[in-house]
Amino acid sequence: MGINVNYYKILGDVAKVESPYLRVRDIMVTKIATNTFEYTYKLEILLNGAEVHTERKLFVKTSVSDLTNWKIAYSHLKAELTTKGITFTDSV
Repeated sequence: MGINVNYYKILGDVAKVESPYLRVRDIMVTKIATNTFEYTYKLEILLNGAEVHTERKLFVKTSVSDLTNWKIAYSHLKAELTTKGITFTDSV
């Protein structure tokens, strides 16, 4: 499971990777308060099946949901891409 995007900026927006495949790995969840959870995951950026860059992502979710941790992480990534105006499609 992953996401195909038209581009993704890396290294503090210094470099732009065209048409990469993004995938989420190594999800960790820590309860930091009642109904407040900190999620971290590794975002892998791939070109032609080869990993070219990785980033750690962190976000806090303040509500309990019935979604799996994978769906929560991918939803976070998709929201981030949408905010940045990056076009994407899901890939299974």
